[in-house]
Amino acid sequence: MIDQHIQRHLKSATSLDDIAKHLAMLLTTGVSVWEQEDGTSIFCYGRAKVDQLDGIKIIIRSDEHAPPHFHVIANGVDASFRIDTGQYLSGDIDSRRRKIVEHYWELAQERLIKFWNDTRPGDCTVGQYVMST
Repeated sequence: MIDQHIQRHLKSATSLDDIAKHLAMLLTTGVSVWEQEDGTSIFCYGRAKVDQLDGIKIIIRSDEHAPPHFHVIANGVDASFRIDTGQYLSGDIDSRRRKIVEHYWELAQERLIKFWNDTRPGDCTVGQYVMST
């Protein structure tokens, strides 16, 4: 199963950059391989830490739902924000940390979009994010 997964991505690659991007995703995004009882293996996509600021971890999970968003995790904080607007979506976060995250988003939107796009597995229901011009 692992070989099939890798072969599928290699066959769909149109350049060496595509192959490198996929391999980098496998090596850096918290991908786990689980052996099943029947001897086959499955990939489980995890999450990538984008940044950490003032004790707050900024996380993007690899297999997500719409809209494209990032997670904020800290002691007493577990919230999510949209990548396109920086809008608070849900979760627990105090006003001080929320202001920190909103300021971070203003400075790091392009970085967040790059992480989102670089960690999309081929079978993710939410594809890559393209900034509107």
